[in-house]
Amino acid sequence: MASAPIDIPVKVKGLNDVDKLVSRMNALEKEVSRLNGKLPKAANGIRNTGRAAKSAAGGVNALNAAFAKIAVVIGTVTAAVGAFNVSVARTESERRIKILADAYGEAAQLADIAARASDRFGNSQTETNNALATTYARLRPVGVGLADIESIYGGFNTAARLAGANAQESAGAFRQLAQALGSGALRGDEFNSIAEQAPLVLQAVSKETGIAVGQLRDFAAEGGITADIVINALKRIEKEGA
Repeated sequence: MASAPIDIPVKVKGLNDVDKLVSRMNALEKEVSRLNGKLPKAANGIRNTGRAAKSAAGGVNALNAAFAKIAVVIGTVTAAVGAFNVSVARTESERRIKILADAYGEAAQLADIAARASDRFGNSQTETNNALATTYARLRPVGVGLADIESIYGGFNTAARLAGANAQESAGAFRQLAQALGSGALRGDEFNSIAEQAPLVLQAVSKETGIAVGQLRDFAAEGGITADIVINALKRIEKEGA
């Protein structure tokens, strides 16, 4: 049986698009292969980064520990310097008492008064030494004796404590009181300071003079509140307020 060739027409639609797709698939395969080759390197980089971060964290921790040790050292040094300064200040206050009272042969007695007063009122020894030294320097040369000086400090601090004044306020007011006593009378700014920080002093002055508290300012302006009146008033407070 004779045969003849038969031509079967094949129609391919979108052949160009297929070719493009195949080309892109081949390119994608190559890119995947390339990326796969880089994965081990990337993994090593991540591991190295982790190790570096861990090392850095360790370094930061070590640095923090070092700073903590430095802070402890600084704190210790600061405390030591503070203690040294306190010791120096107290030594200087004791030397001041000795220098001032030696001229009258009363250094030991004045030091004993300061020790008792510090213990009684809870003020620092340095603060008490300086306050009494200032009072002694102002009043002893004008004939005020040790017993009166002790009563001045004791009576004033009793009045200040009963009035609720703090240590700093009391110290400032006492300095002004010593100035007033040294000048011979309580008046002006010194009067105002005592009226504010230790009003019981004015009440005691009122009892000593028989003048009402409300009229004492005018009396003080005239120089009527003399050192003797104030000292007697402070003795009264020391006795009655104890």
